[in-house]
Amino acid sequence: MVEKQADAGVANVQKTAPIAGTHKVHQINLAAFDFEGTLIYSPDSKSAWEFVKKSTWELIGGALGAEAERIKMRDAFLRGEFDYITWISKSIDNFKRHGLTKQMLEDIITNHTEIMPGTKELFNELRSKGIKIAIISGGIKNVYDIFAEKYGITVDYLNMATELTFDRKGRLTGGIMTNIDDKGKVTVLQNICHEMGISKSQVCYVGDASNDIRIMGVVGLPVAINTMNDAVRSAASFVIEDKDISGILRHLPQ
Repeated sequence: MVEKQADAGVANVQKTAPIAGTHKVHQINLAAFDFEGTLIYSPDSKSAWEFVKKSTWELIGGALGAEAERIKMRDAFLRGEFDYITWISKSIDNFKRHGLTKQMLEDIITNHTEIMPGTKELFNELRSKGIKIAIISGGIKNVYDIFAEKYGITVDYLNMATELTFDRKGRLTGGIMTNIDDKGKVTVLQNICHEMGISKSQVCYVGDASNDIRIMGVVGLPVAINTMNDAVRSAASFVIEDKDISGILRHLPQ
């Protein structure tokens, strides 16, 4: 997703950084996650956490040689010239013009991104506690599908902004789009909570970027991971600052 406030790389990492004002949460029934920069990252970035500033949208665009065009699109979006769903549509058209295929997408994602360490262990432990798992992301579902197949990851609720569509020859034809911007994330969460019959206070949400701030403000246990965005850090009950996301388990109510 396009970040509206750039995050800096983390130079000196610590296990976790508690945030002042943390409140006691008595029960968590749902653990919800952003995707890019939270559950996946780019090991070949110039800095360990540069990926939080460079989404898979930009990673794909760069691999296609479309970086200059995408910078113009990003800047126009940040100036408020169009909304997020329009940005997605323009991004898909951009990928089509540069010949993205299903195989190219798989190669880019497989070769340049990895799962966040501790994710499988975290998911297994959450399930053992009876906690449901959701992904709420402005990213691309096809990228999740690649990771799900590679690492055997499954979630109970999957909500992502886009699913790219391809023809029988693997050529990009378009996409199924949902406006999961910062406000859209809250709407998705409300729908999940209604289906589960729980309140938002029974939710842990984990994210890393400015578009996670709004949803972090409505859940019982907001968690930031590997971010130097001060607003994101301030919105969190605590911050995970190493690559092992399973550190969240230490902060869940017993």
